[in-house]
Amino acid sequence: MNAGLAGLSIPEALRNTSLWRIALATLITLLISAVLLIHKVPILELAGVSRRNAALLASLSGIAALAGTLTTGWLMQRFHPGVIGAITNFVLAAALIPLLDRFSTPMSIVISMLFVGFAGGTKAQVCSYLTSVYGGLRNFGKIYGVMSSIVAVCSASGGVLGGLVYDLTGSYETFVLLGIPAACTSGLLLLGLGPVPDWKRPQQADST
Repeated sequence: MNAGLAGLSIPEALRNTSLWRIALATLITLLISAVLLIHKVPILELAGVSRRNAALLASLSGIAALAGTLTTGWLMQRFHPGVIGAITNFVLAAALIPLLDRFSTPMSIVISMLFVGFAGGTKAQVCSYLTSVYGGLRNFGKIYGVMSSIVAVCSASGGVLGGLVYDLTGSYETFVLLGIPAACTSGLLLLGLGPVPDWKRPQQADST
């Protein structure tokens, strides 16, 4: 235990509603992102994009993910981190809409893939930063270790989940339709995190 650092004890972390909200939001958005990462090319092909253009859009999405990673930490240090995290999830929800047949156009799909990539690149940053802010640094390694386990589970199961949805329904439309409200729910979880704790005040370590 890092006795000289402020933050929650392990029992306090287990009771802390903010950390549970962060964990659940991370679970939801990383599942969506994992499915999109692994099944991106077939999803785009079913939306009418050629395989060559789908591969190109996947590459552009990767560049956008890098931009998301680099900018999110900067934004979270300057604005309320829960709000910034929520916005990235709302962006992900909006980016899924053009993948539905009725809204699909060549330009909308390009924009969609850029925003999907950007939002996907923010997830690890959002999770780690919010965990440090709402859990403190006292047991950050142990708490974030649990969060990292969530990341690993989502990364491993995303491909299976996407394949299962396609096998059962014959398309990815159901995944997209479920992904939009799921991403919004994740955003609302982060939006409701409340004030950022001031760990310079010892009594904050007992708050939930």
